[in-house]
Amino acid sequence: MEKTLLNSFHFDSSEYGQIIWGWCDDCVHEANNHKTFKPKISDLIIKSNLSAKEKTKVRKELFEDLSLDDKATEKPKGIYAFRK
Repeated sequence: MEKTLLNSFHFDSSEYGQIIWGWCDDCVHEANNHKTFKPKISDLIIKSNLSAKEKTKVRKELFEDLSLDDKATEKPKGIYAFRK
């Protein structure tokens, strides 16, 4: 039985065009209840009709795109620059 999705999003893949995806239900629950939650590639569910190999490639591309937003773009300033 397929897990239900609470949400649907669109992603523009460089190779496959527009992809519909969402988070699995377990991931949504953990994200709402744990402050230190970090999603995994297995938490992404591709809803578009693709083969298994294509879904794997798209899932990796999407995860890399999502994780780019988490990285700091500039160095900390002031008192935060000296933290260890």
